[in-house]
Formats: sequence, structure tokens, C-alpha cells
Amino acid sequence: MQLTVHFSDLELGVVNCEQRLLTNATNLCTLILEPIRAKFGEVRVHDGYRPPERNAAVGGKATSYHLFDDGRAAADVDAPAVTIEALFDWLRLESGLLFDKVILETNDAGIAACVHIQVDMMSAARRLAYTGHTGAGVVYVPAEVK
Repeated sequence: MQLTVHFSDLELGVVNCEQRLLTNATNLCTLILEPIRAKFGEVRVHDGYRPPERNAAVGGKATSYHLFDDGRAAADVDAPAVTIEALFDWLRLESGLLFDKVILETNDAGIAACVHIQVDMMSAARRLAYTGHTGAGVVYVPAEVK
């Protein structure tokens, strides 16, 4: 099922899920992923919704936006047309998109792995940006946002 013109329930991990999860996924696609696609073309979703068991298994926080609870949603993405760093910089410095938080996440070797983007339909967009090792939320370094 298509959530938006270019993103499906399969890509966001919400196949056969309850309506609240579909709504949160659709909001993320509409507010963030579709504008990224309009700017850069293809957007690859590495990780979207995580059921609680999977979130725990991958070391996700109990409050992870990947759980799609309470109007929140998150996806880890890249856009093949640009570097992960360029995508992160565009989001935080030029896009003006209404995200809650973007994180340039790196792997164990310190190489950019993806951009984590999260939104919250129930709260005003904070537009925060950080860099750091995937899953190490307590040691992320703040980054400038315009």
C-alpha cells in the first residue's frame, strides 16, 4: 500500500499495522521523505517502524521514535545522489523542513552510515541536529541548524 506517492508501507515497515502506525508513517513521508525525494531523487529507508521486540533487540531506546508512538515517527535514510553528509547538511542548514531531530549517524569505523530523521505530530518541530555513533544517543554532539 502506498503511504504517499513515492513511499510504501513496506519501505516504512508498517505492512498490516494498525491505523495509528500508518498515520505516523504517512506523516513522516509527507513532511520529510517526499521533500527529500523532490530535492535529491531516490531515498532509501534503512529502518522505519520497529515493533517493541525488534527495537529492544537492536538496542533502541524505550522512547525511540522508531516505535511510532504518540504521533512520533523516525526513519534512517540516505539518498544515493548525494553523500550522507550532504543530505544531513541540507536538512539542517537549508531545507527548512519541520523535523524534530536529525542525526548524522556513523558506524564503528566512524564512517557516515545514515541520517536519522524524526518527527512528532503532537509537538512543535524542535529542529535539533546531532552527529554521533549509531545507537549511542547519550554521546551525540550537537550540530548547527538554520
